[in-house]
Amino acid sequence: MGCIFLHNNAKIIDLKNFINYKKINIQNITS
Repeated sequence: MGCIFLHNNAKIIDLKNFINYKKINIQNITS
């Protein structure tokens, strides 16, 4: 149970990081 929760949490963190990375890339391209 704990492992699954941590695994799902890592996926969510990865998704947030991916979105932030995309935002930074877009800002870099437009600026």
